[in-house]
Amino acid sequence: MEVIVTTFLNPHKFWVFEVNNLNQRNRLERRLAHGDFPRISAPSLGQLALVYKETKWHRALVLSETAPFSCWLVDYGVDHTADSVYEILPEFACTPPLTKKASLNDVVGLHRDCTPTGVQNVGEITFSPGSKKRTNDYLGTAEKVLFTCVKEIGNTHVGEITIITSKISLELSEILIKEQVLIRDPIMFSKAFKMNGDAKEFALLKTSPCNPKMSHDHFDNEPFLGVGRGCSRTSQHTLSPNRSVLSSSEIDDNVKDSPYSDSDLISSSSQLSNNTHLSDNNPKRLTIKKKLEEFLANKSAEVETNSLGNGEVSGLNNELEETTSSQENHESRELMRKHLLNNCSCEQCLGWSEGNFYYNARKKINEVKMKNHRPVKPELLLKTEETSGVPVKIKSSYSSHCGKIERSVKPTVLVHSTTVLTPATSITAAPFHKDIHKALRSYEHVYSIQGYVWPAVMRHLNICIIGKRNSGKTLAYLPGICSFELERQERYSDLPKRTVSPISLLLCPGIEVAEKVYHLVLKLLKDASQKSYVALAVPPVDKYSLNQFEKRVDILVATPVTLLSLLSSRIITLKRLCHLVIEKANVVLERFKKETEEVLNVVQSMLSHRNCNYTVQMILTSEKWTYSIENLSKSLHITPIVCISSYLEAAMYGRVDINVQFLEGKAKIGALIKILKGKSDICRSIVICNTDDEIKEVKQYLLIAGINCLYITEDMEMVEINNIESAWQKNNWGKTFGSFLYGKCVQL
Repeated sequence: MEVIVTTFLNPHKFWVFEVNNLNQRNRLERRLAHGDFPRISAPSLGQLALVYKETKWHRALVLSETAPFSCWLVDYGVDHTADSVYEILPEFACTPPLTKKASLNDVVGLHRDCTPTGVQNVGEITFSPGSKKRTNDYLGTAEKVLFTCVKEIGNTHVGEITIITSKISLELSEILIKEQVLIRDPIMFSKAFKMNGDAKEFALLKTSPCNPKMSHDHFDNEPFLGVGRGCSRTSQHTLSPNRSVLSSSEIDDNVKDSPYSDSDLISSSSQLSNNTHLSDNNPKRLTIKKKLEEFLANKSAEVETNSLGNGEVSGLNNELEETTSSQENHESRELMRKHLLNNCSCEQCLGWSEGNFYYNARKKINEVKMKNHRPVKPELLLKTEETSGVPVKIKSSYSSHCGKIERSVKPTVLVHSTTVLTPATSITAAPFHKDIHKALRSYEHVYSIQGYVWPAVMRHLNICIIGKRNSGKTLAYLPGICSFELERQERYSDLPKRTVSPISLLLCPGIEVAEKVYHLVLKLLKDASQKSYVALAVPPVDKYSLNQFEKRVDILVATPVTLLSLLSSRIITLKRLCHLVIEKANVVLERFKKETEEVLNVVQSMLSHRNCNYTVQMILTSEKWTYSIENLSKSLHITPIVCISSYLEAAMYGRVDINVQFLEGKAKIGALIKILKGKSDICRSIVICNTDDEIKEVKQYLLIAGINCLYITEDMEMVEINNIESAWQKNNWGKTFGSFLYGKCVQL
């Protein structure tokens, strides 16, 4: 049916108006024009009433109890705000709404997840803003929109949208799936629809069905029966959504138009009757023969019914195998292939004709299992001689949703990676496990560095986090590690099970840091729905500490020396390791250089012998960017993401030439002029002073030295500062400017 999409909220919640109902709506409005309706002083929520808009009366659903009233025009499918609402007469209230709430069928949102086995398209129950915008773009370019209703869920019409333009006709769901905006997932659709399509205020609006014989789905239907062609749904309805009962005259017409001639049908029947093995007096064989003849006749007439599907055909085949020899089976299959399958050469029909109605499905399943269980080597942690010379392209990431002014006020994070990252703007936007979200409810503030690290951790990327003390570095990775722990059964099912090995290993430089991290892990997992085994291994290692490793350990917090002691005594192994974190990496790599190298070599050797495609994620945290961290980052096989929230450490990362001189007050101006003198024609410089008097003094010396400058003092108005900023950015006279700031730093 041709429709107009009046309001689109998401692919599971939009409203359509049938073009055929246009005359009915006009008649209804003409009838309403002659009525006299009393005003409702205190309407109730969800009440059906009338509103007056553009010289016409419109039926509306009241969505607020106070004026101005938010209303939903049930015959137009749009929002409206009215100062007054009026009582509707029963004769007008009984007419069903002319707009229908609709949803696309079996599609959900798509999320590209970077896993150890590669990037995968994963369905999610929410839709991204991009998917909604893309859908609206297609609907906006359509010259005609067709909606085919497949089923009804409650009061929602579920189906497919066809977009027709002057050049092409497109199935909206298919084109969005092809563009990787949506993904088809019938199982996840039920959960996603309940969340995205929820509209309790519209529950009382019972719209007329698109088809009186349409099936109503409440997600409690029985599963499909049969394999391949002809599978039928076992439910209370005998008709599929797009089929209707054929009359006897229509069946006769179909038989006349059938590509099979009468001679073919007679010859097939004669071949059956001439087969001595099938035409004896065995009652069971006679029954099978009768069913076979009926099936051939129905197939030749091309009557679409669900009375005999693959399930019954396969059952018939099993009965034939029990009552006839292999030669008889071959003859029967050749006969049915000729007439029933019309010599079709598709995979299903060929498989059936070779002796299996299920087209060798079991053989295919075994082949897929063998293929999936073929050992696949994971990515190594460190580079080898073959991969050491591979060039890497580094990209910079920044928060695109912030404007220029907002970015200048918010703390800036330097983010370099091989892929562009989109930061999480809030805790709820981070893709953590639901139990971790509950544990993070007490945390309101999101540090700037955490917004970038959270998505990167969940995408299983290597990360190097550099920031000052108390800048949120530990909580930048721990929620993700704990989420992996709670999802271990789904994520790490192929890891070896008969060994005591942590999935996540957290190396700390000392006891104090290790205990702090350990208690923070316990806090995040305190109210989790499943039990997790978290162990702390710090000196001294006593019997109580060793008892932690009797059964298993999922997360291990340890120092490098203690870890090597446990490994050398074979108390634990690293065969299940998937996440390696080095807390305060600058200290660990400096104090425990030898021990850290041994641990990395053990991990490298383990990965070279691992027979499942799970690599090890490396996460480094540090207050400083050092050469040891730089060398370790360069040695990793997968280039890590570098996130730096400290301006000074970002300068060290960028190899800025820093020259520090300690001088007396009188010698400062001379040293300054000496620094700027040779650079006045090359680059611009900023000089920060302590007082306004110092600014004026330095300004005079710079002008005497022939160096052009701009200056800002504390008593300047904002207009003057803006003019100086404009000159700083656009003026071409002079290459060097001195900006002298007192008190708070003003960014130009």
